[in-house]
Amino acid sequence: MLSLKENHIYISMFTLSERTIAAKTSRVMGAVGLYALVPKYVASIVKRGETVLNYGAGRAVDGRIPHSDMISRAGGIVTNYDFPENSTIHDLGALDRKYDIVIASNVLNVQTDEMFYRTLEM
Repeated sequence: MLSLKENHIYISMFTLSERTIAAKTSRVMGAVGLYALVPKYVASIVKRGETVLNYGAGRAVDGRIPHSDMISRAGGIVTNYDFPENSTIHDLGALDRKYDIVIASNVLNVQTDEMFYRTLEM
């Protein structure tokens, strides 16, 4: 787990340019939107009251995050986390807690190699 101070260090591990590139990959349509397999699967297995971290939650649509909503409707308690450039609906303290389930749908596959390895180190 990361303290709030460590979380800011985590964000600072990535340059503004890297964070901007990652933010531009946020999608809410097609295979990574409402039809995304990972959140659909998690919604099918989550038990009422289980905590879920949506790591790399992405942009909100009409003030909502579709993947998180899908899991919440199934009974999960979802916390959203993303780079500040990508979302106004995220919890900077999210990495300070433990979760029953963590998802990172369309996250690692859109990072540069350097970002990928830094993310895994954390």
